[in-house]
Amino acid sequence: SLLSELKNIVCNFLKKEGCILVTTGFSINAIFLPKLWKTNKHLILSDSSNHASIIEGIKFLNLNSKCIIFKHNDFLNLETIIKSNIDIYENIWVITEGIFSCYGTITNLPKLINLKKKYNFKLILDEAHSFGCIGKSGKGICDYYNIDTSNVDIIIGTFSKTFNSQGGFICGNN
Repeated sequence: SLLSELKNIVCNFLKKEGCILVTTGFSINAIFLPKLWKTNKHLILSDSSNHASIIEGIKFLNLNSKCIIFKHNDFLNLETIIKSNIDIYENIWVITEGIFSCYGTITNLPKLINLKKKYNFKLILDEAHSFGCIGKSGKGICDYYNIDTSNVDIIIGTFSKTFNSQGGFICGNN
């Protein structure tokens, strides 16, 4: 089917094993992401300038999960929060955007990946505003910094910005 073909194209483009297609990019963050944090004790760390859809998703967190907002692109603040919570939570997730929709700033992905390797947290990268428009191949922030997408656990994007279409995707490894 055409949807299976589109899933394969997105997976191959981003070098990920699996892809879920949804009707809107907004719904990925607002509806789907909270389901990741439903069953275990999770800590979600969200950049203070994340998109409204991410903020909506955080509102639906399970009672066993908690969210802390870190200062925009402030990785010293993020590291302080991680250090003080690393032994409390089963999983720590950091969610950020590639290009922040409100300010046009770009996340410092190399610094974030270094922190990820140091503390072994899960990284969700919302590429809604960077996918298709930045990097040599248009693959977003990973491409821009020449970082393999295997360093990012989940990549979120939309077809409604650069590709002038409808729908969104969430990609990761199975």
